Amino acid sequence: MIRFLALLLIISPLVYGETTQNFSSKPSTTAIKESKPKPPERARPEVIIPNATKKQLLDIITNRMLDKGYQLASVNDYLAVFKKKADSFFAGIFFGSRYDSTPEARISFNFVEAPAGIRVIATLEMITNPGSGYERSTNCDKSKPANNVQKMLEEVKDSLDK
Repeated sequence: MIRFLALLLIISPLVYGETTQNFSSKPSTTAIKESKPKPPERARPEVIIPNATKKQLLDIITNRMLDKGYQLASVNDYLAVFKKKADSFFAGIFFGSRYDSTPEARISFNFVEAPAGIRVIATLEMITNPGSGYERSTNCDKSKPANNVQKMLEEVKDSLDK
């Protein structure tokens, strides 16, 4: 529970941005700022890519993930799983354990044939005690790295649209 609250305190400003609230009874003009409308919140990164095959998408995504330092953990026709040791100080504090202080970041891509094209759905997780019988997973689908994965998927879609 403490890890979750600490993670929430660290990640919330990064994902949701700084906000100011005015709880006084009088409206204040200093508390009112012009803000950009927030994009609709997604459950997880995903995109539908028309005119592509699963093999093409798997090859492109694998290449990009390998460039970012991830290893291909497993692959089949519908799923590709990539992993990388999360060796940052904060990842060790929040997701490490006495058994293994270095957690693992895992990103899974599901490939599903849809009427409009291939639907690619990503799932991001931080794994405590990776590879052991005490492995625990924390979903990170609404984190800043998830936004980066969404951008990558959109770049893949744009590159195939040309």
